[in-house]
Amino acid sequence: MRDKPWQETWLIPFIWGGLFLLLFMPLVVTASTLFPFVVGKATYFRALVEVVFFMWVLVIVVTPRYRVDRSWILLIFGLYLIANLVASFTGVSFQRSFWGDFRRMGGVIDLVHWFFLLIVLTSMLKNMVHWRRLLNANLCVSLLMAILGIAQWFDIEAFRAVFWYLGFDQRVDITLGNATYVGGYMLVNVLVAMAFLADSFAHRAPIKQTSSRKKRREQTEDKIPNTFSLLQIFWVVVISLDLWVMLLSGTRGAIAGFGGGLLVAGGVYALWGRKRTLRVIAGGAAASLVFLVVSFLVFTQTPSYESLAESNATLRRIGSFDFVEGSESHRLVTARIGLEAFASAPVLGWGPENFIFAFDHYVRRDDFQVRLVGDQAHNKLVSELTTGGVVGFALYILLWGRVGWVLIRKIRLDPSEEIFAVGISAALAGYFIQNLFLFDVHTTLFQLILLIGWVASAEVALHANSPIVMREELGDTTPDEKRGFLSHFEGALGKRSSLVSSGLGWLTRISSYNNLMKWQGTVIVGALMVLSLYFVVYRPYLSAQRFPTGSGIDWRNFQESAKQSFELFPPLATLPRTIYFDTVTANWDIISGLGVENVLAGVKPEEHIALISDPNNPRVYLSLAAMYQKISEKNPGYIAHAGQYVNVAQQLAPEYYDTLTLLVTQRFLEKDYEDALAIIRESSSSREFALQMEKTRRLAETAISYEVEEGSG
Repeated sequence: MRDKPWQETWLIPFIWGGLFLLLFMPLVVTASTLFPFVVGKATYFRALVEVVFFMWVLVIVVTPRYRVDRSWILLIFGLYLIANLVASFTGVSFQRSFWGDFRRMGGVIDLVHWFFLLIVLTSMLKNMVHWRRLLNANLCVSLLMAILGIAQWFDIEAFRAVFWYLGFDQRVDITLGNATYVGGYMLVNVLVAMAFLADSFAHRAPIKQTSSRKKRREQTEDKIPNTFSLLQIFWVVVISLDLWVMLLSGTRGAIAGFGGGLLVAGGVYALWGRKRTLRVIAGGAAASLVFLVVSFLVFTQTPSYESLAESNATLRRIGSFDFVEGSESHRLVTARIGLEAFASAPVLGWGPENFIFAFDHYVRRDDFQVRLVGDQAHNKLVSELTTGGVVGFALYILLWGRVGWVLIRKIRLDPSEEIFAVGISAALAGYFIQNLFLFDVHTTLFQLILLIGWVASAEVALHANSPIVMREELGDTTPDEKRGFLSHFEGALGKRSSLVSSGLGWLTRISSYNNLMKWQGTVIVGALMVLSLYFVVYRPYLSAQRFPTGSGIDWRNFQESAKQSFELFPPLATLPRTIYFDTVTANWDIISGLGVENVLAGVKPEEHIALISDPNNPRVYLSLAAMYQKISEKNPGYIAHAGQYVNVAQQLAPEYYDTLTLLVTQRFLEKDYEDALAIIRESSSSREFALQMEKTRRLAETAISYEVEEGSG
């Protein structure tokens, strides 16, 4: 018997270890970086994915059975990635589209990592036993997250001493920094745990005992029920605590997704399930759920519900839908903005991660009562249309369509997994529904990729067995036909590979010549991994860590640290630079004592680089305009310089809140008080804007009155 190659012996356990370590990503928080709830998770994720992927490359060179099988899901995802890459070149800001920013850590580079992860998951997890282990481990992590959420809700000091971010809040956000992400994360895990639990009660054919020893048979018979009972208890605990924390997050999108997921589960089984009795029960349960939802919506309008909601934030949020001034109206308006932007660039859109520029350009002064950042659409479909155009949107929908088609086939053709497949359908439907109110972040998107990976693995298995399975379904196969098909399939399996594996064929051929070339290939792959980890993972993380955060400012140290941050990873420096300019504005009264020219000597180089690297970013011009307006209060020579940036901001974001604010200030500094008052009056529908401009309005009116008095005198 030939010994296994060292790659298979040593690297496969590390690959599995890396995949399991990825499950702990939601727990990562980096207090020393910008956006501590985002940057650390993205860095952790990317580092592990790169290590796992490069190890997988080394394994598939010598072990063909771990190469990628044909999968329409992987192909569509790959085309979606290519479409996003092309859109990043044609969009508003390639830099932001490709690299994202520290606030979200998205972009094409992040999508590449998700694609790598999906490839490894589909290639390494060859059967449902592997998937059950990984998904159950993911449930363990979700249970730990739920415990932390409950500790946050009850404000348990012992937990807060270790996890500084677990301060009490009306809506738990745990380690994710936002309660809405908690809702999406818990939603998926509740439905997956329910899938496991329901599947455990499904009828299974008794397993024949192959051992002739009575003692071993008795041990096996005793062991299986105990194992299942422990797992069932585990799933019940996960469902209970995760659902509790999901409700404590007060996330209405997750609640809608949970209800929608259950409805889809009942409907799917009623239509395509194999057991008639269960189909009737599932259909009745789905109809009952619809009735309960309608009844609950009616109940929310009663005084009894209002009294209950006073003591419960979740109930209060469920009953507080407001399409006039609430967050629901914000989502509707944002959707309108996104669709208007899509109409201006319908084919490839504005580019990945560039929704913020579309928002700035098409927002109207009377759209919102308060200032909104608007960097995400809070609706995945609108986001895809705006940033990816028809091409990206079509591939995104096609991906979901293929996933749904595979699940239906899995339910119809695989009796041993039909209940679990229905549960996975519910989890995917729940995620899709909640994402109509939100957007992807690393923690929630990881849950989606796990589910899509499970479906892709099922697709590969169905593709391999579909002829025999379908004929078995019709009762039209013979044992000889089955053996003949399996023999043919085994012969064909070695030839089947995806484009990824084919692309690595040259490495396979080279490695077969001699041991020296095998080691050369290993060194090359290892070097590529180290370079990628250093330039794509470590330097961005170090840049986010080096940028100064916290209260108080020592200008010289702040400026030195900020510049080091910019130099460490320039593609992600635009957002930190705007923070740098805003810091100058906020602290000008203090740092101007160092000398205006001395301060600007350090600022101007960063100003120049920011304008060159991201020339279509209105937020850069707005930050610079605000900075020079602040400087010009005591140094009027900079009024015209500020005005140049205000004019460009007007072109890129004509009615954005900050543009109007700076435009009023600019007119006031230019002593054009009539125009300043006219802008204030036209924008008075925004309460926050009116309050912010109240002092300026009074000063302008006083100045006009003074000019009138001087003229009449």
